[in-house]
Amino acid sequence: MSNCIEDRFRPMKRLSMMLCLALLIAFGQPSFAGSCREIHGRAVLYSGDSFLEVWHVGTHHTFFVVDEKSSNLILGYLHYPESDHQALFADFTLCPTKKYKQGSAQPAIVRRIRNARIVARPQITPFVGPEPVSQSRFASGCVERLR
Repeated sequence: MSNCIEDRFRPMKRLSMMLCLALLIAFGQPSFAGSCREIHGRAVLYSGDSFLEVWHVGTHHTFFVVDEKSSNLILGYLHYPESDHQALFADFTLCPTKKYKQGSAQPAIVRRIRNARIVARPQITPFVGPEPVSQSRFASGCVERLR
């Protein structure tokens, strides 16, 4: 009798296992394996530490390049040593490799660059402030005001 009951529930057992497997496949995939997207961005090479960053224009979100092929694709437009003073504005097709985390740069692979345009970045000059006031000049000014 027990064999008869087991045979009866065998198709239901199979169906429930297939349903669980389908749910795991559908919802169990990590979200960082998401689809690639096209953004309008600005790529900049910081040569001090060779950090290559792509900023999604109009947002506070940045991506950093994680593979050599992507780096070479971007560096085909930026030329060293001028790259310190250049930015590449383009439509980038990016594929994030990890889940989005607010406030953090997201690792990504660059698949394609379209409508590329090189723009000169302003050179940062060191701040040159007013001549420092010597202690004696300051003191004499205070004494004159007090008189």
